[in-house]
Amino acid sequence: MSIDRNYNIRLDMTNGSIYYVDDLYFCITDKDVNNILCKVVNSNSDHYPALFEPINNAADIKLKIRALKPKSESYKTAEAVLVNEAEAIYEFRLPAELTDQIGKYRAEIIVYNGDEPTKVLTSSPFYYYVNESILNQYDEEILADPDYPVLKELIEEVKAIDDDIENMVNIYIENNKDSL
Repeated sequence: MSIDRNYNIRLDMTNGSIYYVDDLYFCITDKDVNNILCKVVNSNSDHYPALFEPINNAADIKLKIRALKPKSESYKTAEAVLVNEAEAIYEFRLPAELTDQIGKYRAEIIVYNGDEPTKVLTSSPFYYYVNESILNQYDEEILADPDYPVLKELIEEVKAIDDDIENMVNIYIENNKDSL
C-alpha cells in the first residue's frame, strides 16, 4: 500500500499545454509523499476527437518543474524521473522546498532535449496548493513562546558545530587516506 499523494497531469508537446482533472493539493505537514506523475504526449488535432499519443523519445528528454512560491518571486526546481518509457510517464517527487509554504504555487514544466539541451520547451503555467494543517496552531504557540529566540539560537549553534565536525572528519580522512 502506498501513502503517496499522486496527481496525474498530461503535458502536450505539440502546444505546451498542461491538463489535469483535479486541483493539486498538498498539506504543509506532508513529508516525501508529494508526487506529480506527468504523461508526455503529442496531440493529433487532425483527428476528432484529438488523439494523444505518448512521445517516441522519452528517454532522450529531461523534465524539470519550476515553481514560484506563494507571495514571493523565489522559485525552486526539481527534476523528474522517467518511470515508464513506453508510455512516456515521468514522476516529480516534490522536495520540501516546493511545499514548505502555505498558499498557491505557480508552476511550469521545462522539457530539455538530452544532456546538452539544444531545444527547450516550457509548458503553460499551472497551479498547485499547499494547505495548512490543524497542527499549525501549535507553530504559532511556539513562535509566541518567550524562550523561542534562545531555542532558535541553540539550534543554529548545534548545526554549526555539526558542520565543523563533518569538515574536520573529511579533512582527516583526506589527509590520512593512505594509512586508513
